[in-house]
Amino acid sequence: MNDQIDIPPGLASRLLSKTKGPNKLDFGQKVQLSLDWVGEHPAGRLKIGIFRNDQGNIVVNASVFSAVIDVKPRSLQKNFSIFGFHKIEVLEKGKWYVYSKTAPRNSLESVYQIPEGIPSELWSIFLSTQWNNFCKLYPEHLSVDFGKFIPSSFAGFAQIDQLIKFIYHSDIITPEIFCSIFYHFGPFSSVGTKLPTLFMSIISRGWKIGNEKFSVSLERPNVFVFKDETKSVKLMNDSSTDSDKDWLKLEDGSVINLEEFWFQYFPYASPSISYIAESTVKFL
Repeated sequence: MNDQIDIPPGLASRLLSKTKGPNKLDFGQKVQLSLDWVGEHPAGRLKIGIFRNDQGNIVVNASVFSAVIDVKPRSLQKNFSIFGFHKIEVLEKGKWYVYSKTAPRNSLESVYQIPEGIPSELWSIFLSTQWNNFCKLYPEHLSVDFGKFIPSSFAGFAQIDQLIKFIYHSDIITPEIFCSIFYHFGPFSSVGTKLPTLFMSIISRGWKIGNEKFSVSLERPNVFVFKDETKSVKLMNDSSTDSDKDWLKLEDGSVINLEEFWFQYFPYASPSISYIAESTVKFL
């Protein structure tokens, strides 16, 4: 058997196609095309660097397959993770690895099916790792446990877990809530400051968390929607900064200070001690 059978030019060209444009193929489609071809031409596995073993798992030569689809070898694991595969075995370090669709216990994919409409790339290796760490440390996934998990758990008049329960209406941290907290108030090092800063600015003006008038709602992945009687304005968390000062962006990408935002778009909404006192009662 000739293990050096070449990949057909037409297939090779498709596997090198970009992930954007009219002829785009994403990583998952390239993997499936490769597996389909090597399934019919097993002698080509060394050239294409990927095949299924007898258990149905995917065996990959990282350097070969990454060259075939024109990605960096170190990004392969991230791409496989995005599409729901997990590395379960190393056959030859630096070369052959085995990936499976079977999720390890407590992984993000094992407890949460990504709903339609959420970009799969949001569930990154980093986020999955953080979720796994949280599960191992606090298997009950309580909101109060999340307050221990992040660097800071105190928000002045209310603990972080109390604020989370108030915003998400849950005593349990589900993977969806975990993801939302990360994208709306992340990185995790900034949750303890960004979350209470935003929350205080809302309640001090008599506004609420919700979808009604004079409220703020959270949209995927990192958007806050401020709405009054006549308009709605969106702000986005910049997760590249852990500062609680200039961490919000308008839709045009410009950074805006939170207090400046209120003054510019909702100037009538002035902070009041009475609103804060009224809200504080809910946390006592």
